[in-house]
Amino acid sequence: MRGLFFTTFILLPLCAVAQLKLYLLPEVTLEKRAVLVSDILKVDGNSNNPIATIVIPEELYRDGIIDSSELRNMLSGLLSESFVIFGNGTRVLFKNTETIEPKSREFSPVFKKGDNVIIVVRKGDITIEMKGKALRDGFENEDAEVRVKSGKLIKGKISDGKVIVNL
Repeated sequence: MRGLFFTTFILLPLCAVAQLKLYLLPEVTLEKRAVLVSDILKVDGNSNNPIATIVIPEELYRDGIIDSSELRNMLSGLLSESFVIFGNGTRVLFKNTETIEPKSREFSPVFKKGDNVIIVVRKGDITIEMKGKALRDGFENEDAEVRVKSGKLIKGKISDGKVIVNL
């Protein structure tokens, strides 16, 4: 009788709160573009759960990393049972392909901090070109600060990969 009580009232509630445990892998290298949930994590729990066949949308790994919070938001709408994700995120690499670039090119810098850039100074009909070092990442049609060899700081607008200064 005591064994039946133990089984019924102690172990039964423990089974009722059983949940899936999802362990994110730190890094995966794939040959295909479609990323499945089973590619980036290991499942501990109900083995009959179809979680392994869920395709992850490209927006989640466009930057090369699938964050646990992004994955949690996606899976919470798809899974009826509770789950816990262990790990912060998974780095996704693809073999024989280039990294996935953002859809718009306007977010990629023309040059990075420390790069040598060409400065074009114009005043009327006179144009002078010189080299300088970028003090921060530069994006098209934005203002940039460049330090020339003499140590002076020059500010100009980025156009066609050059810093343009109109006097």
